[in-house]
Amino acid sequence: MFDNTKTFLADLWVLTKPFWCSEERWAARGLLAAIIALNLWLVYVNVLINRWNNDFYNTLQQMDRDGFFHQLLRFSGLAAAYIVVAVYQLYLNQMLQIRWRRWLTGRYLADWSGARVLLLPQKPYLTIGSLREQLWYPAAADYVDDDELRRVLEACGLGHLVHRLDEEQHWAQQLSGGEQQRVAFARALVQKPDWLFMDEATSALDEASESRLYRLLRSKLPNSTVISIGHRSSLNQFHQRRLAIRSDQTGVNHLDCAVNPSVL
Repeated sequence: MFDNTKTFLADLWVLTKPFWCSEERWAARGLLAAIIALNLWLVYVNVLINRWNNDFYNTLQQMDRDGFFHQLLRFSGLAAAYIVVAVYQLYLNQMLQIRWRRWLTGRYLADWSGARVLLLPQKPYLTIGSLREQLWYPAAADYVDDDELRRVLEACGLGHLVHRLDEEQHWAQQLSGGEQQRVAFARALVQKPDWLFMDEATSALDEASESRLYRLLRSKLPNSTVISIGHRSSLNQFHQRRLAIRSDQTGVNHLDCAVNPSVL
């Protein structure tokens, strides 16, 4: 049992050590220290609440009216402190996870492929932060002229957001599903990946908007390889090859490959 635990911890350290020693190390270590401190504070508040529980019932037994109201005020303070610390601890925990995922994606995926890779899922991941940061996620923000960012937003049908680049928001709650997918396309245009993987990336858009955005990708990213996963037949016109998985009557799966000569 001890040997298995030791092996597991050793393997875990090998996997995580590069992150804690990377360019993200100081921010990550600071966040981790803050999270540990807040967890210890929550434990302390729980101890105080347990003590309050004993004092509160003693006050009830003694029928002490003044003491009863004092205990209620005391509990209000403890509850408020617990809620504030718990929410802030959750926020910092999410921030550390975001930094970890961003670094992990940029480091290992890029190393594995030897190229810049970007994934656009059906529901794009949007962080809590500025709109500018959404366009660079998961990479660290780099300098791009604001006029260029605004042109990209305009081209993707997000002209109403061009003046909100530095506005801090919870964008996943601020934008509709279609707007979030347009942000993902803008993200691709800004980052210019070598490989672009798209999983149902236009499911919340109508076919006219889908066509316009795919044509935009082809014109602005001529050297990028775009791989799409989807159910719409309208996607065929934007790809040179089409792979389809079908099952025969015996339940065996077959892979069909078709070439679209019109986009070669």
